[in-house]
Amino acid sequence: MRTIHAVKVATILPILFASANPIVNGDFQTGALVPSTSAYTQSADKLPAQTWAITSFDTLNPSWTDFRDHTTGDASGYFMVVNGSATGGGPSWSQEIVVLPNTHYSLSGWFASVNAAAPAALEFRVRDAPGVIATYAFQLPNTAAVWTNMTCQFNSGSASVLTVEVWDTTALAYGNDYAIDDLSVTVLPQLRITAFLPLQTTLSWSTNAVGFRLETALSLPAASWTAVTNVPAVVGSQFTVAVLATNAQQYFRLHHP
Repeated sequence: MRTIHAVKVATILPILFASANPIVNGDFQTGALVPSTSAYTQSADKLPAQTWAITSFDTLNPSWTDFRDHTTGDASGYFMVVNGSATGGGPSWSQEIVVLPNTHYSLSGWFASVNAAAPAALEFRVRDAPGVIATYAFQLPNTAAVWTNMTCQFNSGSASVLTVEVWDTTALAYGNDYAIDDLSVTVLPQLRITAFLPLQTTLSWSTNAVGFRLETALSLPAASWTAVTNVPAVVGSQFTVAVLATNAQQYFRLHHP
């Protein structure tokens, strides 16, 4: 899920959107890894550590569970399967992407354990030319063949080109085997909050932000968020919602379930 927080203030924020996922072949539907790369070695049976393959169902390793990809869930789909590093080497997957400078992004991927024993600990890393600008560590479940979504956020800073990576940090020779599918990078929409009338506040966000809904809470951190039931109007390229301004402090966010 993707969430963007905004405090109730009269501030206008810039809105930038990319037209498409800059990760090419992040769903592996070509049946190949390119244009992504891996520091690991391609291997049909993937018995040695630090090896990978693109497969549709059969993982070809007798210790692993066979299952379908996340994209289609049938024989037409492909995913990347990895025998993890015993030394923490990597990255197991990497791709250079073009981004908009000074823009908030969401990096997302679907992962599954192929061997329930010693599930992998993985990490997203985002790099610009000088070095790592964002990391996000996560643990895969100890149940095989269950696709799980992992998402993190980062800001591109001054860069127009970044490298996004998946690293295996488990450093175990036994277990530590996993599948990757549907990697994507998307621009996070920014919420504008503007006071036009003494008792009314207008909130707006880009119509490119399909699937996001406006929610509100009275404090942060919020135990729960409540959906704003006002139906958004479309004004030019913006969704807009008018809400009553009160003396109580109020917070709003855009949330994508």
